[in-house]
Amino acid sequence: MLKEKTALGTIVITRTAVASLSAQAVLECYGVAEMAQPGLRERVMERFQRDTTQKGIIVRQLDRAIALDLYVVLAHGVRISEVAQNIVEKVKFSVERATGFAVSEVEVHVQGLQDKQPGKDAVWQGGAE
Repeated sequence: MLKEKTALGTIVITRTAVASLSAQAVLECYGVAEMAQPGLRERVMERFQRDTTQKGIIVRQLDRAIALDLYVVLAHGVRISEVAQNIVEKVKFSVERATGFAVSEVEVHVQGLQDKQPGKDAVWQGGAE
């Protein structure tokens, strides 16, 4: 939980809220096909979860700042480095604007590429890191 004390009381922002803000910003970026789970264990657990707002997002608190790890699948044929940079900028701006907390780190982990050509549903997913 992220907490900030003010003259009128305490503001508490949950990691789930930050993850939801982040996911919305990521999915608005050009070239993003979907969010992905970071590992095999998380992919198995996803099958049993109802709430997927945190899918592919790890939120950490560092002193007075937020650090984010984002796991994504990108559309095939996009320039990966540019899409990743756009994700970093958009998520950082969106989370800082909504929460008032600084975002010190945004790491984008590309877990796969999705072929969106007509008649194909292929998804390439990289192996374990």
